[in-house]
Amino acid sequence: MAHIYVKHTIWQKIYIHPDDEKKLEYAQSPDFDWGRLADNGEFEWDYDTVEFMTTEENDDQATVEVYDSKGDCVWTNEDRRIKRKEKIDKII
Repeated sequence: MAHIYVKHTIWQKIYIHPDDEKKLEYAQSPDFDWGRLADNGEFEWDYDTVEFMTTEENDDQATVEVYDSKGDCVWTNEDRRIKRKEKIDKII
């Protein structure tokens, strides 16, 4: 089935149990593993914060991809100038 992927940002609320409040100190470390905390605890997505991402916010990568019914990507909103430069850089 044809489909379109659209990239967004969203806030996630991770609940810290009173017995685990020491994690709040660790959470301030740049090496803190947020994914592991969310996987091991209770959390919820704050859908009121969903925002579309621009290509600039996504390191000039696509934020919209259109796929045909065969599953082939037929279009993205990635900047063509950047795609062209990357191809030229590979050739050189």
